[in-house]
Amino acid sequence: SDLALDQILALANLATQVDQSQIRFGVIDSSCTQNWITPDGSQVLVPLRERMRAVRDYVFFENEPTPTPEPAQSNATPAPTTTPEPVSVAVLNGTLRSGFAGETGAYLQKNGLNVVEIANADRQNYANSMVVLHRDKEACASQILKLLQLPPSALIRRQQAESSQDIVVILGEDYPGPPD
Repeated sequence: SDLALDQILALANLATQVDQSQIRFGVIDSSCTQNWITPDGSQVLVPLRERMRAVRDYVFFENEPTPTPEPAQSNATPAPTTTPEPVSVAVLNGTLRSGFAGETGAYLQKNGLNVVEIANADRQNYANSMVVLHRDKEACASQILKLLQLPPSALIRRQQAESSQDIVVILGEDYPGPPD
């Protein structure tokens, strides 16, 4: 700090005069995050934006209600059937294999993802599969990479708010298909 000692003492004295019943504080704890393991095996905390926003609004805005804490989460990795945020996913077949997008879309749905479109890609000669991220849905994109056993290099970030889906999965020849 660049405060002088006399300024610090004056500030401390002022703090003793504040009515403690008027002080609001909040904690961003495990109820505001979700444990996640990235495709490369790193353990991270994914922010649950709505819950963090509720804590922030409570602390800084006078008329906000006290946020209701969610039950504490365990330190275990979430099951692959959970996703920290609602996400719309399209699965597109970029190969000549018939029914490939449908099989993969059904597999992703079985694992809790909101697959809203299954179709052919713009072409059927994609060598490599891609997970195209149109909005800030990193946790779900990581989940898709893990479920489809795709490398981190398959993630393509194209922030496009006008896209009708949050994430578009384009299946290429390198993808063997969903596990049995």
